[in-house]
Amino acid sequence: MSILSTGASDWEKPGSRPTTARSAFSVQEVAKQLGVCQASVYRALKRGELEAVMFGGRRLIPAWSIEKLLGQTRVVTP
Repeated sequence: MSILSTGASDWEKPGSRPTTARSAFSVQEVAKQLGVCQASVYRALKRGELEAVMFGGRRLIPAWSIEKLLGQTRVVTP
């Protein structure tokens, strides 16, 4: 399921259809849904692995940036 087409609550429901599409997510939302701490998300932002925009004093991560990061991630199995 694509993050681009889901709301934050829909991420946790495999196979569910989202009721609204979200175009950006908070650092906290991204961290929770990816199963990492907020510091990891901030490090990814600092390294340029994720991009963010400031809006109303909040840092928002566009869904396309998350999709790009996930598309680059490789899982290595022994």
